[in-house]
Amino acid sequence: MKRILLFSVLSLLSFSWTMAQSPKWVKKARKAVFSIITYNDKDEILRTGNGFFVDSKGVGVSQYALFEGAQRATIVDADGKGFEVEAIMGVDDLYDVIKFKVAVDKSVEALVVNEKKLNAGDAVYLLGYATQQKEETIAGTIKEVSRIGDYNYYTLNLPLKDKMVSCPIMNQNGEVVGLSQEAIGEEATSISYAVDTNYIIAQSIGALSFNDLSLKKIGIKKALPDTEEEALVFLFIVSSQIQGEEYLSLLNDFIQKFPTNPEGYVRKASYYAFNDINDEANLKEAKDIMAKAVNVATDKSEVYYSYAKLIYNYNLVQANEKPKGWALTDALELIDRGLEINNLSIYLQLKGDIYFADAKYQEAFDIYQQINNSNEATSTSYYSAAKSKELLGAQPEELVVFLDSCIAHVSERPTEEEATYYLERAHVYSILNRHRDALKDYDTFYDVMGGRVNDVFYYLRGQVSRDSKLFQKALNDFSEAILISPDEVVYHIELGATNLRVGRNDEAEKIFKEAIKIDPTYAESYRLLGVTQIQLKNNSEACISFNKAKELNDPLVDDLIQKYCK
Repeated sequence: MKRILLFSVLSLLSFSWTMAQSPKWVKKARKAVFSIITYNDKDEILRTGNGFFVDSKGVGVSQYALFEGAQRATIVDADGKGFEVEAIMGVDDLYDVIKFKVAVDKSVEALVVNEKKLNAGDAVYLLGYATQQKEETIAGTIKEVSRIGDYNYYTLNLPLKDKMVSCPIMNQNGEVVGLSQEAIGEEATSISYAVDTNYIIAQSIGALSFNDLSLKKIGIKKALPDTEEEALVFLFIVSSQIQGEEYLSLLNDFIQKFPTNPEGYVRKASYYAFNDINDEANLKEAKDIMAKAVNVATDKSEVYYSYAKLIYNYNLVQANEKPKGWALTDALELIDRGLEINNLSIYLQLKGDIYFADAKYQEAFDIYQQINNSNEATSTSYYSAAKSKELLGAQPEELVVFLDSCIAHVSERPTEEEATYYLERAHVYSILNRHRDALKDYDTFYDVMGGRVNDVFYYLRGQVSRDSKLFQKALNDFSEAILISPDEVVYHIELGATNLRVGRNDEAEKIFKEAIKIDPTYAESYRLLGVTQIQLKNNSEACISFNKAKELNDPLVDDLIQKYCK
């Protein structure tokens, strides 16, 4: 009995000694440790754990697993004060670490990060989270040091107590060495692990991070990349995947982080202008934002260009009377300011587009020709000139000259936008009866689009294939058009007529009868059915078909009746 009592007393004395001998830095350092609470999409508590500040502006680190599936998170500091986690700054789910920004109202106590090499046998301390004025630490030593690239991963002779995962592991000088991680199974009674704090701090958001699966599992807003170039790429990628207040919040972050870059202002102004195109308050907000962009930008010509383009795009979607400052004439004034500073071809292209949208086709053509007569001519400038000429009444022969120049400037691997130039030229070639040339352009369009075309495309290509005497290709295209749009009677007529032309009379008769089922009032179906029946030596049936076509006012059937039905 005395032995047991003596052992208990010694244990108590040992524990008290540990408490008494806590390093001097503990009282200050413990203020950097906090508790974390994460919440799911129903705002129910998801998980709780620990973390600590590594930057006085509110940058914290913790365990990734706490945040997986979370829609929001809060921290409670050593004084019991709560703050929201406002953005995720980087994660590594493999090593179960996360870095984030806390919305603090002033500078916070942050731990100083150890930069020196530590070795096996060095003393370390675990600093736990506590809201009471305790200075408890758990002492241990480093058992082993391994590497994560340029960083360390520690095995510690330091078993963890409950709720001590993700706490700071400190050295004797009061510098944070790593983030505590528990061992599993029997090992947990004697050791634990720690991830180098420098490794966690090195985690960041990159230009392509928005699609990172680990980040996607967290519903909390993601911070912007640190560099302006990567942030711009990130913004471009994200803009097509998020919307509403979430997108607006990201734009505000960009403007705050890169206040002299006009891109954030331009996108924010676009957000307001197109959020409700009839809301004059939104349009006023957009104008105010662009005014700020002009003030802060080092390259004001680029802002004038962006502002002019914003008004131009607004006019493309708003047919009603425009509020003050939002007419095409306002866009012209702005682009002229940009051109006064920098006479760039891209600015001239927009000026031509503004004239074109205002139905001033001659003025637009003249601007496009300024670009075409320079060393900066593009496929777009020639195509725009061709469209202007077309609306000015130019003949197909003249249009082809511009379209030839347009396609001569197309990139080696045409984009889908450039594919439309081939489609446009194919139409003009068809008008000029240059059917084989038209077919080549249709085929190029098809290849660039990767076969993603509609029924009208197959119909048009089928016609030039037929006129090129490539009848099997024509039959294939008309059949494809019918597969996409089976109730379009014209496609059946074309398919039947091509079958008739190559002598497949039985097939043609079947197709024309199908066309009549689809639309019994379409006169041409009866006339062509009658022609097919003549070929099949069914003159009496042919005359019935011809007379039905006459009843439906077919202007071409009278000669057939005169020839075969007297």
